[in-house]
Amino acid sequence: MKDAQIVYPIYMELSKRFHLGLLPCGELESLPIQADAGMLLHVQRWFRAADTQIEVHHIRELLTQIYLSGEVLHALLARHLGKESKDRSDRDKIDFLLVRYLAECLPSNIPAHNLSFEQVAEVLRPVLGGTITPKRVSGLEDCIQDLERCHTLGDFVDQWILERGHALKVAAHEKAFDPTTLVAFTHFSFLLRLGSIRVLREDIQTLEDDLKELENKGVTEMDVDSLSVDFSEKQSIGELRKCCEEWKRYFPEKYSQNQWFTDVIRLRSNVKQALGRLRNGPGNKSTQEAARAATRIVKREQAAAPEDSLPSGHAPIQGMQLQAEVERYIHEIAEQVQSPIGGRASSVTAIELAGLRLMLSTGEVDAFQEPFEGVSLVLQHAVAARAILLTALDKPDTIGLRAAVDLAQSEISLLQEQITVAQETGDTDTAVNLTACFRSLRKALEKMDKVLLSCSGKNFRAPQAQQPKQQPKGVEHS
Repeated sequence: MKDAQIVYPIYMELSKRFHLGLLPCGELESLPIQADAGMLLHVQRWFRAADTQIEVHHIRELLTQIYLSGEVLHALLARHLGKESKDRSDRDKIDFLLVRYLAECLPSNIPAHNLSFEQVAEVLRPVLGGTITPKRVSGLEDCIQDLERCHTLGDFVDQWILERGHALKVAAHEKAFDPTTLVAFTHFSFLLRLGSIRVLREDIQTLEDDLKELENKGVTEMDVDSLSVDFSEKQSIGELRKCCEEWKRYFPEKYSQNQWFTDVIRLRSNVKQALGRLRNGPGNKSTQEAARAATRIVKREQAAAPEDSLPSGHAPIQGMQLQAEVERYIHEIAEQVQSPIGGRASSVTAIELAGLRLMLSTGEVDAFQEPFEGVSLVLQHAVAARAILLTALDKPDTIGLRAAVDLAQSEISLLQEQITVAQETGDTDTAVNLTACFRSLRKALEKMDKVLLSCSGKNFRAPQAQQPKQQPKGVEHS
């Protein structure tokens, strides 16, 4: 009852801020001195109903606006860890709250960037209880070491640290609430956030210096149409500097979404190219070549990925550039399926994309006609990954084969997780659409595997993924 009285005001504040419509709980409003069994049962029922309305993004946003002490975070964690039956929403809340609890309760004499597994276990002991045996999750240590070697956002994106970490978390789904597993992923997530903030600030500082130099050279605006929809085609240098200030002051809540990372990286690249042209002078015949050189420098700086062994003189797209390519494919597919088709597709739809004939199922077409969020966004990314994989297969000199395979493997892991969620919640239509997309991407990956095997004698495909429990009826689309 004590924890309930601590958590209750937070739940009511969440309801107020996000219009969740939670009705007050009389037993907790009156703050009784001693609660009987009937009262406790009513309180438990109230919290169970409230938990279905509150999602982790609500808590995440609330914590950007108000401060919660370690005692309150402890009570919130006790609420979710103590539930006999935990779902994916509980897991997401526990993951997030453990990182916040660690940040709040970490002793000041412990260097955050060099935090060890044992130190994290000790801080989390009051919450998780018992003896936590130091046992690393395979693959997380590699991610942490790669994170330490990142010097720019380009390095961070190119190393696929977010995607690899997420895939490892999916693989550890069966032990999601094991104390050792919770400590390991809290350790990783804490260092991940610190590392991404570090490289973000370093990139923004460099970007601000370059923007200042452009201003000093008389440049007043720049063409930024390659950035996200949040930007107009042209922006003044002053507006771009204000944007940098906003990025520094506020770390966006959905930092696991790569789009805003990509905006910083692309803007930095655009500014570098603009400076390269100015430094060579507008009348200099070598201006164009200097711009190309600046582009090559930026690409090496931001996307230094190992080159695939390909019989081509061109540099294939990979790393950070491949993430930008995913976004471009998504928008191009969306434009094609929205305007000409209009409404739901009645059958399989064929579209032309980068010289490739891509077959989309009805569920995939519907996904591109929905907002870029939730399950629709998962399907959109998976279709784009399939298109990139098939493009790399057809034109290996344009897209790195290994990078395309890594992208497909990451999307397959995400699809498998979403299929499980849909099956557990009884959402049959969503499960069927996701499974059809899963099978299409797996089929494309098998095609790629055969090509790589014949070319190099190596098998780059991930271990055979477990097939979803429910197999959709219908046609597999290539």
